[in-house]
Amino acid sequence: MELFLVIIVTFFQLVVGVIASISKLTKDDNSQYPRNLTVSGWLLMLSILICFAGSISLYFVSDNKKEELELKIETRDSLNRIYNDSMHLQTVELLARYGLKVDSSSNEIIKVIRDSSKSTTIIAGVDPYVHFCDNSVSLNSYLQDSASFNIQFCNLYARAAQVNINLYCIGVVDGKYNLVEGTFIPIINANMRVGEYSGGNFSVVGFRNVNQFFFYAKGSYFNSDNSKKFPIDQLVVFNVLQKTTTGVNGYFEQEIRSFLKQKKIE
Repeated sequence: MELFLVIIVTFFQLVVGVIASISKLTKDDNSQYPRNLTVSGWLLMLSILICFAGSISLYFVSDNKKEELELKIETRDSLNRIYNDSMHLQTVELLARYGLKVDSSSNEIIKVIRDSSKSTTIIAGVDPYVHFCDNSVSLNSYLQDSASFNIQFCNLYARAAQVNINLYCIGVVDGKYNLVEGTFIPIINANMRVGEYSGGNFSVVGFRNVNQFFFYAKGSYFNSDNSKKFPIDQLVVFNVLQKTTTGVNGYFEQEIRSFLKQKKIE
């Protein structure tokens, strides 16, 4: 409808312009207006009226569409609020089922322990979890005997303090494990909020024909009040051809850990 009105108004605007420029609009006799109008003059008046009516109709059509759009947006926002409130309620209920709750002041998940003897509630913080992120290794560059990776660690559940991580790279050449020389700035005494990332680039040199790189992270971190210490002892493998990162377990994990012990790293 709106497009049709635009076409009509535009057409008759062109008609008005053409008639006004090439046609005689009034007669040469002494008759009074509007009797002195020629056929072209009447067509001009009619075209102007049609343009005027079409413009008004176009305004009301556009205004109605604007109101419909605003109503749709308001309905969508209302549905989103209902959905978010429902999801929040489900999350709260699920956490409560396992004796957990969200501390709004610190935005951390905390554990609620009920002491029946004193009829009081003691709040105990949930432990943080620092680990290789999903798809934690990405490839910056790969040459014949050198490569650069970006490695990221994530923290979940609660704030972690005094995070210390060192990183080692192992390549497999002719079926044998070899430490690959590399440069990585260790993470030292870092603090990580919930959902925060930390890491950096790991550049390796002095290898040939290596399509898989194993990365071993060794270190430790504390909970937010430094009352508990946790080790970091994790392995992932990066496939250069597929550009994917996966965990290491089973036979390969045993082999690599045995190799690391020989190198007095683990």
